[in-house]
Amino acid sequence: NITNFPTNDLTVNGYLDLSNTNIAELPEFLHVKKDIILRHCKNLTQLPDSLKVVNGDLDLNDSGIVELPENLRVNGSLYLERCENLTRLPDSLRVVNGDLNLSKSGIVKLPNNLHVKRDLFLSRTNIKELPENLHVGRKLLLKSCKNLTRLPDSLKVINGYLELSESGIAELPENLYIKEHLYLSHTSIAELPENLRIGGNLFLNSCK
Repeated sequence: NITNFPTNDLTVNGYLDLSNTNIAELPEFLHVKKDIILRHCKNLTQLPDSLKVVNGDLDLNDSGIVELPENLRVNGSLYLERCENLTRLPDSLRVVNGDLNLSKSGIVKLPNNLHVKRDLFLSRTNIKELPENLHVGRKLLLKSCKNLTRLPDSLKVINGYLELSESGIAELPENLYIKEHLYLSHTSIAELPENLRIGGNLFLNSCK
């Protein structure tokens, strides 16, 4: 079972799949042109500062990762589901060109001005607030986020739906626009804001 690489400089023109290994450290200069798959790598707690994912995804689902490099650039999706030791993302992280999956992770805060071009998954996390100027291209999933009680006034969910079922949400911002569906089932929402616009369905069942 591989635990480390024999070199500090590695270029892979395709995919790099190290899932379900005991790898604890990656080469300092690692350039991968397609996906890097590191899911279930429990011994891996950090990534090299110079890591570049040129044209693919970075999959760290259910790994031991504790922090991400400040200058991390991923040109695809970033998967961090069930990364329980990860509590924050780099402040410099601005644009994720695919999905950002943080469901069931230890995340409690997101960087300001974050743009996610596709789906943002935050369900079943301890997130307390979302940053101002958060832009999500498609779906924003916040199901069972019990510590989240409000949304930023500037929130934009451009082409998808907003999932808030079973969350701690108690109010919605004025002038909220959701192109598809809005899920508010099993929340404490008592009233809806002025000028709320929903392009699809509105779910309010079992609101207390």
